Amino acid sequence: MLVDAVYKPTLNWKPGTHLEGMTRFVGGDWLDLTRAVRPLHQQHHPAKTRNRSLPRRQRLQRKMPSHKLSQVKCLSLEVPVGEPEKVVVMEVPGESVDSGVGSLEVDGGAQSMEVDKTVRSAPLAMKQARTQIVSNQNRKMLPIVTCQRSVSQMDVDSGIENPEQDEIDNRKRKLSKESMALCGETEEVILQTICQVFKVSWREQGPGVIYLEGLASEFAENIENVFENIEDLVSFILMEVLTLFSTSGNPFTSLKESTSESPSSSTAEDGQIEAEMLKYLIQCYERAKQEKSQKQCTQGSLELLITETSSQCLAHSMLVLQGSFTQPRNNSQPSLLLPLLLTQDIPDSFLVELVVNSSHDNNGFAVIFEPVILGLVQTMQRCSLTSDEFNPPLLVLRELCKIKVDNFRPICNLMTQTSCWLPKPITSSAGREVEKISLLGSFLGLSVFAEDDPKVAEKFFSSANISTSAMKLTTETLQGFVERLREELFHILKSLLVNANTRDKMMEFLSVVLKRNQKRSQLHVDESQVAGDGFMLNILVILQKLNEKVAPNRVDKMYLHHKQCRIDISQCTRINATSEGVSQWIEKLNSDESVWVEPKFPTECYFMTMHCQHLALLPTIRHYSQRVQSLRELTRMIEELQGQEAQWKNTPQERRNRQHLEKWKTQVKKIVRAKACADAGLLHENLLWGCFEFYRNVMSMIVGMVVPEGEEPSLPLPDKVPMKFAALPEYYIEDITEFLLFIVPHCPQILENLPDNRDLVHFVLIFLCSTNYIKNPYLVAKLVELMFVLCPAIQNKTSKVYEAIQLHPLALNHLIPSLMKFYTDVETTGASSEFYDKFSIRYHISIIFKSLRKVQLHSKAIITASQVSGGQFVHFINMLMNDTTFLLDESLGCLKRIRDIQEARKNKGDWETLTQEERQQRSRQLSTDERQCRSYLTLTNETLEMFIFLTELTKAPFLRPELCDRLAAMLNYNLLQLSSRNRNDLRVDNKEKYGFDPKKMMSQLTSIYLNLNSPELAQAIAKDERSYSSNLFEEAIKVVRHVVKMNSFKVDTFAILAKKANELYVKLQQAYINFEDAPEDFKDPLMATLMTDPVKLPSGAVMERSIIERHLLNSQTDPFSRLPLTRDMLEDDGELKQKIEDWMRSKMKDPKDNS
Repeated sequence: MLVDAVYKPTLNWKPGTHLEGMTRFVGGDWLDLTRAVRPLHQQHHPAKTRNRSLPRRQRLQRKMPSHKLSQVKCLSLEVPVGEPEKVVVMEVPGESVDSGVGSLEVDGGAQSMEVDKTVRSAPLAMKQARTQIVSNQNRKMLPIVTCQRSVSQMDVDSGIENPEQDEIDNRKRKLSKESMALCGETEEVILQTICQVFKVSWREQGPGVIYLEGLASEFAENIENVFENIEDLVSFILMEVLTLFSTSGNPFTSLKESTSESPSSSTAEDGQIEAEMLKYLIQCYERAKQEKSQKQCTQGSLELLITETSSQCLAHSMLVLQGSFTQPRNNSQPSLLLPLLLTQDIPDSFLVELVVNSSHDNNGFAVIFEPVILGLVQTMQRCSLTSDEFNPPLLVLRELCKIKVDNFRPICNLMTQTSCWLPKPITSSAGREVEKISLLGSFLGLSVFAEDDPKVAEKFFSSANISTSAMKLTTETLQGFVERLREELFHILKSLLVNANTRDKMMEFLSVVLKRNQKRSQLHVDESQVAGDGFMLNILVILQKLNEKVAPNRVDKMYLHHKQCRIDISQCTRINATSEGVSQWIEKLNSDESVWVEPKFPTECYFMTMHCQHLALLPTIRHYSQRVQSLRELTRMIEELQGQEAQWKNTPQERRNRQHLEKWKTQVKKIVRAKACADAGLLHENLLWGCFEFYRNVMSMIVGMVVPEGEEPSLPLPDKVPMKFAALPEYYIEDITEFLLFIVPHCPQILENLPDNRDLVHFVLIFLCSTNYIKNPYLVAKLVELMFVLCPAIQNKTSKVYEAIQLHPLALNHLIPSLMKFYTDVETTGASSEFYDKFSIRYHISIIFKSLRKVQLHSKAIITASQVSGGQFVHFINMLMNDTTFLLDESLGCLKRIRDIQEARKNKGDWETLTQEERQQRSRQLSTDERQCRSYLTLTNETLEMFIFLTELTKAPFLRPELCDRLAAMLNYNLLQLSSRNRNDLRVDNKEKYGFDPKKMMSQLTSIYLNLNSPELAQAIAKDERSYSSNLFEEAIKVVRHVVKMNSFKVDTFAILAKKANELYVKLQQAYINFEDAPEDFKDPLMATLMTDPVKLPSGAVMERSIIERHLLNSQTDPFSRLPLTRDMLEDDGELKQKIEDWMRSKMKDPKDNS
């Protein structure tokens, strides 16, 4: 049997040695191995033995069976004071002593006792064991010491006595029968309290108590001298009761009247017996605490009794949990403690003391608490957010993690030491594995998303007729569950992080989670290989809470490039740097060691949170948008197929089409439920607010990288982009804009209720007005789109933020020129879809212009831009004209095709003559044209509105030679389409469906004519050879007067312009006849028209100035050599110009030529 500790002054012996059988020691006295049982963790703290005279040793027979005795993990020794050569030994008749490798030596003599290091069991029953105890009034009793009493009576290593502890022990020994009268307690009160606490009796069998024969025999033999110390009495009672449990089952089941507090079931299984023992001990502990609270005693025997009772219940509970009374337990067995923890049947103080007292023995602690942790994991794996059943295991783990011993948290240490803490990946689905099989994964994996837990959708959103109020209530219920879950998870992870022993492992866990789920940032990913949205969002919220107290000035901005960085951004696209450039920059920095700072927790937590937002929040938003898009697309397909039912009914395609309809409707129901779950999981204001608060800090940090420290943001920024900013991952800016674009339509109150929006305003304006700082034009386009959705015309709930942006001093001076520049820059983006992408971007800019024109200062900024940056403004107008021309052509073309198909359908005879395939093909073409027409007309209307707005402010740039001719040609062509007889081709059914309003469009074109009314425009109108005719304006005037019903003054002004243009047209036609035989050297090589202002190109070619400048507006290249060419490189050819003018004068004077 294992001896736990020996008193150093008497015995030179190491803990862990085993003694077995009967060993004669010194002078007829024996070593008692069967006295008060103590847990193994109390090494170097020997327990007391009872102070009995030798003749009464037979009363102390133990009732524990021999096969149980071998499993007792620790024992006590008794050493007589003043006679160090005398000790007490257990005698087991008929048992021999095996020689072993260990020895037990007495300081006062040369005798030694051989011991065996192997645990052996006593073959005889405990009832046959007898004890011989040395009778000595001066012997010293070794005190019971728990883990909370860390000061032992003797320094085990040095053998030096502790005088203070001697004094304490002496006072305790005085608490005998003579001191029981303190605080008014009598021996009868003490014994009565014992009966109430332990539910035992030594007098007779009573209701709710069990009769202890062993204790009764003690009292019967010598009632006056039954005990001298309370500890021994409590130990005796507990051992006898637990022996009854282990030998004959639960002794309380035999009672006629069993109390509700007592265990009530009996079984022969060891696990159930141990559970009954544990429950009994906990109830005794709780009754002892209640007695202390009720009687409010602070000293005397009663107080000592209650304290000792609590301590011994705790000590015996640890033995029960380790299987000392039945079979030794291992870490893989179900925990006896867990069911009581989950049902909250354990006092808080008991749990705390249990952790504290068992934590000093790692093996014993693991045997007790590792099954608890594994049991909690298994319990959480069965939980769902369909109810609040997840609360008990979460609360249990939180309370366990909170318990501290000195400066560490034992449960946290144990959690990180388990094999399931962070298992190595075994498949390619490493991201999913960490959620499903890691220790914390079962806690963090609870989710409301249907893809993660289909039971949530089935329970809460399976009804097809759920009302709006019921939906709102259900959503709030689920969000409440999630809030509670994340709050508890935060405290658990915080305990792991504040615990010094587990902080690195916890940070490693978070780092591995992010690394294994890196694929979540990809647009197309196998969702089965990565963790779910709920798991990632739970981690994100916890990291956000940890960052709440992190000050930005405590964050090392160079962390992402540090050698010890836990985040890998090597494969990320940088904002404005190449991988090679970043590597060279870092290599240069490595030469200066002062640049690098040892990473601290605030810095690591900050950047891990940012990376987690990239991997958790943005993919979840993307999934949400995909659900909405899929739902919209399926609904459209169902409506189209049902609308064509008359065509495919009673045909071979009917069966297939009905199968499609059934399949699509099933998918719609599934997506609707999934979206409802996502509404609860993602559209949670607290979640989105936390994300915005963190992003606001990031915006401040990013702006701080480009603005000199200590200065207010100002524009323009320096031409050289700081490498610290340029080397940041591109997703830092992209994620912020994507998130803001998401919350504006779904949760705009977050932005509108901002107490301070300066960080957001500075971020948007600084980078929107410094497009050269961002390499990717689509990233700038995201900022433009953000400002677009903030417009009151789009979202009226964000007017406060939009007003702060448009009235900011930086915006008043720099926003208009920057938007104009980007309008032209986006013509080429390098992407395969750049041609169509530019229309969406420019549409956003046009809406922003439309809102800014209401601010007088911005209108003045446009005029200033047209005067100061003439070239840039001309480029802007040129792109505006190009877009208007293309959009009008495409819109009117779509309308004509739509009309053709509509007319064909009306003629049922001709329509029926077409084959089924032809009818389906034309129907598909109609659907395509309808979608495109709506899009094109929307863009067209806004572009024309911007034309009107700009021409009202300034018309000089529009009348420049390189622009005016093209502008007039574009206006004339579209005027012809809307006012001539061709307008009948545009008369489609349900024109409002496409956004087509011919009256409004005619009014817009006329307004542009009137705003630019000038001789230059009249000349350009007359020079248009494609569309202009005298009848054109006659028809147009009739339409605007009688159909559009425009103001008569404007109509008259329009008529005067038409008259001037017609007069010029006549003159030009005559001049064309006069100069049609001009020499080839006098003609422009591209347009073959007579040059009036020739210029030389670097390639040597000579062209008309207006023609080459018009070409340069679209392409900065020489049309002949394809070499770079700018306006400044053009040279006037004065000599040729003079020759042309002389030739023209000669032609005008020669009447023969004129004829």
